[in-house]
Amino acid sequence: MSPSPRRVVPDLYSYAPPSRLSKEQFCRDLRNYLDSQLITNLDETVIGELFEIVSEGLFHFGLAQNVRTTKARQDWKAIGRMMKTLRGRIDGCLRVLVTYEKQKHLLTTVVAKKLTREFWLLKSTLVQAQLQRRIHSQMVVMLKKTPYPGEISLAIDDYLRICVPKLASEKERDKVIGGCLHAASFYKKSKDVEDIVSSVPMQRSRGRKGYVAGQAIILGCPHCGVRYTLDELERNDGDTVRCKQCNQPFPSPFPARKTEEKK
Repeated sequence: MSPSPRRVVPDLYSYAPPSRLSKEQFCRDLRNYLDSQLITNLDETVIGELFEIVSEGLFHFGLAQNVRTTKARQDWKAIGRMMKTLRGRIDGCLRVLVTYEKQKHLLTTVVAKKLTREFWLLKSTLVQAQLQRRIHSQMVVMLKKTPYPGEISLAIDDYLRICVPKLASEKERDKVIGGCLHAASFYKKSKDVEDIVSSVPMQRSRGRKGYVAGQAIILGCPHCGVRYTLDELERNDGDTVRCKQCNQPFPSPFPARKTEEKK
């Protein structure tokens, strides 16, 4: 049995900057700020969940910035040119091999058939790579449209409204959101935490358009076009997911995150 074609296009995660956010430091800074604001009804579990939300948001924020760079665009175009060139040359090699097989020379035919199998395997691998690149193209478009920091602010606000009902007032939630952004050092320039809190309502307003609660990225099935959030896709063994509409598998746009593997 021939080996399955391997996915050859690296995940977009390759363009994400390494995380410099320390959970211990984040939780300590956020707790200190909340205590100063007399917000004491958030336990350690909630603080930990807020760290995960902010960490995920910062990850996609850094990724979105990096896929906008000239270097990333050049990389993406180079992959497309390479695949187009290889596709033509593989097809050309297969045509040559068919010609030699038709001559029906004993040794030539044996070698030609073996090479034909290898070239078909290579072509299958290339098809998988082209499909993966098409999926990544959708991801790049969505990442470029994702509004930050409003996206993070909305994700935190949704979590607090659902999971911390005691934190009923929007003003209190704004303080928690601002405290999270401050503890994560979201702003490169030094910015007072009260200024951050005052900007949260505007962030939420700007981020609301096209926002999907709990998931910023929407992916379309390359076979039938049905759209999903990443969390809605059914994962298969390995690095593929399956469309619930047409039941066709396709390469996962991103590998399982470490936080998902722990669950």
